[in-house]
Amino acid sequence: MKHFFESRYLVMRDGVNIAIDLTRPDVTNPIPTILRLTRYHRRMKVRRPLRNPKIQSELDQHFDNRNFFVNHGYAWVDVCVRGSGASGGKRISPWSQDEIEDSREIIDWIISQSWSDGNVGARGISYDGTAAECLITLSHPALKAIAPRFALFDVYEDIAFPGGIPLTGFTKHWSAFNSALDRNRFDEVMALLLQLSKPAREQLAKSPFKNKGDKFAAMGLAQSKLVSTLLSKLVLGVAPVDADPDSKILKKHIDSRTDNMDVHKAAKGMVFRDQPGMIPERPDDTIDNFSPHLFVDKYDTVPAIFNYGGWFDSAYARSAIKRYLSYEDRDGTRLIIGPWKHGVDQNISVWNKNRTSEFDHEGELLSFFDEHLKGKIEESHKVKYFTISEEKWNTSSTWPPEGFETQRRYLAKGGNLGLESEKASLPLSVQGKHHSGKAGRWSCLLPILSLTHYLPQSSENLLSFNSPALENDIEMTGHPIVHFEFTSTSSDPRIFVYLEDLTPSGEIHYVTEGQFRAIHRKEKKIKPKSHQYFPFHSFKKKDQKSTGPGTKIIMEFDLLPLSYLFKKGHSLRICISGCDTQNFEIGPQGIHTIDLEKTWFDFPINIRD
Repeated sequence: MKHFFESRYLVMRDGVNIAIDLTRPDVTNPIPTILRLTRYHRRMKVRRPLRNPKIQSELDQHFDNRNFFVNHGYAWVDVCVRGSGASGGKRISPWSQDEIEDSREIIDWIISQSWSDGNVGARGISYDGTAAECLITLSHPALKAIAPRFALFDVYEDIAFPGGIPLTGFTKHWSAFNSALDRNRFDEVMALLLQLSKPAREQLAKSPFKNKGDKFAAMGLAQSKLVSTLLSKLVLGVAPVDADPDSKILKKHIDSRTDNMDVHKAAKGMVFRDQPGMIPERPDDTIDNFSPHLFVDKYDTVPAIFNYGGWFDSAYARSAIKRYLSYEDRDGTRLIIGPWKHGVDQNISVWNKNRTSEFDHEGELLSFFDEHLKGKIEESHKVKYFTISEEKWNTSSTWPPEGFETQRRYLAKGGNLGLESEKASLPLSVQGKHHSGKAGRWSCLLPILSLTHYLPQSSENLLSFNSPALENDIEMTGHPIVHFEFTSTSSDPRIFVYLEDLTPSGEIHYVTEGQFRAIHRKEKKIKPKSHQYFPFHSFKKKDQKSTGPGTKIIMEFDLLPLSYLFKKGHSLRICISGCDTQNFEIGPQGIHTIDLEKTWFDFPINIRD
């Protein structure tokens, strides 16, 4: 199908230029539109050797998606949001109110065009997905459906402070990445990604689970440097709009961005979600001022929402579930969670032989948008989820699915994870050395490498516990809850928990994890809909509880959700640590001891006959 392309500026209410690209089929009949709002450049300018559709599709993860939808009768609009890419303006925070108001004007422009039928949908991955979700606040009648994919729901709990602990490994590098983008220094972007990929590549190269899909792990450092250097020379940064062929306007925009918000710097010193000072220009604002979970129940007009996540993607599977539970009574709400990392390019289940994702993502999204933008209703399921190890898709009308019961297992002496409670003193020495790996669910948040399999926890600075060999296959789907009773010599203890699958041959496969900072342990009895199946903590200053050395601490929290089949003869393995130095802030506590007195897990299970 022949495509029409246009790149232009739209001038906002305050005179700021917003760069957009329009791609649509060259047809005369009005058509609906897909909107993608991004802070990662709507399109890159490349030298001639890279002006090849196949190469472009590798450099632009939306290249094939865009063409797919345009070929199916949609217009597609890519936008550099305010203060990024080729657009003007300043970024005082992610998803600022000015950025959201720009979207209202962009949608108004779309529906005023002769080629528009007045129906708009929005989709995006990560930042772009949250930008799509923020459109809810506009209550725009033209916005009929959104698909936030691999995107946060609560900025504090889902990404900046999981379990109340600063995710400094991510915020530091994400801020550096954004700074390089905002200065249009693609050479710095490639240098940063190369730097970050080196330790992960070395870790993956040692993995016993490599197979033919693990191309990145086999790539040597010299080869990676060569690729990085070539791309730095051939990719010139963000593409200017057609009316700015000499990039003079673009340069003026880039030069004005010296004080764009540094998220890592802004998050330093923050402890509570209601702590002001996150946004210098708005000193009374908190992290919640740009967090989509605050939208729930505030707007009568809510578009259909397709909640899309991956089991191995940071805390974003829980984000998709929380968003789904918050809007499940709204027409058109769907939930899908697959065996994916951040993005959809790989099925990274260790049980998958080639790691490629063969799921029809675009077909699934087309069905959703066709229903709500074109009125083409097909049979669909509210909930679709993939069970790891069984390697099977399942459907449900609810989340969590029906048919699961709670099985409680206790930590005991001798490294046992049993069904009977016993009093035990289990000392854990925390020396600030343990980390969960350099190629795990938290490091996949930046496009650093082609992740394959998350490695099991090392034995250093850990307590580990194994269940007896299972007598039946057990499917575990939902939200494991952990209960801790302990004392600590630290004034600010944090606990990290890992659930793994121990095979009869001794192989260990990572399943999921959870972490929590003890000062936030006060549970709230009145829960939002998003937390109805697992503990809810406010993370507010007024709910802080003492954790002085020797204080008896009782706390419950959830592990990140899962769907996993533990097979007969395998064992459940629990590992516990007091830190994750690769990803999370270590804190001021130094070397200390955590003495576990009573710990149990409530697992959602279905025992197979």
